[in-house]
Amino acid sequence: MVLSLFKSSGAPDIYLDLGTMNTRLVIKNRGLVVNEPSVIAFTTGRHGKKNIIAVGNEAIEQVNKTPGNLFLGRPLKEGVITDVDTTETMIRSFLSRPGISHWLTRPRIIMSIPHGIKKIEKEAVVYAGRAAGARDVILAEEPMVAAIGAQLPIQEPKGRMIIDFGGGTSEIAIIALSDIVYCQTLRTGGQQLNEGIVQWLKKYKNAIISEASAELLKVDIGSTSPISEVQVRRVQARNATSGLPMELEVNSTEISMAIQDCVEDLVFGIKKALENTPPELLSDIIDSGIVLTGGGSLLKNIDRYIQDQIKISVHRTNDPLTTIAKGGEILLNSPALLDSIQLPIEEDTEPTARRSQFY
Repeated sequence: MVLSLFKSSGAPDIYLDLGTMNTRLVIKNRGLVVNEPSVIAFTTGRHGKKNIIAVGNEAIEQVNKTPGNLFLGRPLKEGVITDVDTTETMIRSFLSRPGISHWLTRPRIIMSIPHGIKKIEKEAVVYAGRAAGARDVILAEEPMVAAIGAQLPIQEPKGRMIIDFGGGTSEIAIIALSDIVYCQTLRTGGQQLNEGIVQWLKKYKNAIISEASAELLKVDIGSTSPISEVQVRRVQARNATSGLPMELEVNSTEISMAIQDCVEDLVFGIKKALENTPPELLSDIIDSGIVLTGGGSLLKNIDRYIQDQIKISVHRTNDPLTTIAKGGEILLNSPALLDSIQLPIEEDTEPTARRSQFY
């Protein structure tokens, strides 16, 4: 049986974006109240069971205070849940924050999911949300919510293209008449850029750096192409041969080379999406341009690089990190719009059965 939860249960109270890198929680009429890393700090107990100590910003602080005793983990990978119980605990923790728990009890939640995920992955999202305390879970696809947050006229018959360059994946969507006409999902995101930097430095400089150091280098001196004035940074590293600590000097040209393959994968995906776009919608996209959002879009010159490669104008949203949260906030206050884009939820599987499929 397929239920339309919005029609049966009234307006939702919360929008929740479970991202690979960050979780964002929006409350109706209050805006964005949580914007924290999708991480947990945990110890390992008997039989490998995780004992969760903290989530989000607090988790990072705890691990930094007691390295070696606590571990940092991410319950999502490439946009989907990999550990249902841990995700449930993380959501419950965010919902129990001061100012949220006393304001709402058993809220109705909109949760966004990547386009085209498997049925079992969709069930994991619904189960985690309900187990964390939601009365109802309403699903919407991330590219659609991002397009709404970017103020695209999704209900018009004209074609629009949006690229959500996220932390674990990138989604390239063609939207018209409140529907996703075509969507190309790539395992390309901020994490992959970081991994590219780590692997390149290991291969060409015989040095091992942490993902956190790679992130800092990417944000500070990363660019899709070498910039006119080469920038240099120093980071702490470990010699890959001896294992001894070392200080590593890295320049912006090297970072550009390290992330080049990842950037080219994104460009290839965009070209493929354009090739699969109906001609009448393609002409609309050529006229209106492409909208770029997501944390990955903050990489220096990425918009200009894509534009040069595909010969279509590219516009980055004003605040790429919160575009999808803005879309969620709009949906909380637009019942008709939400009704036109929400996904059906199949109610033919017991939660315990859904849970057991992940273990």
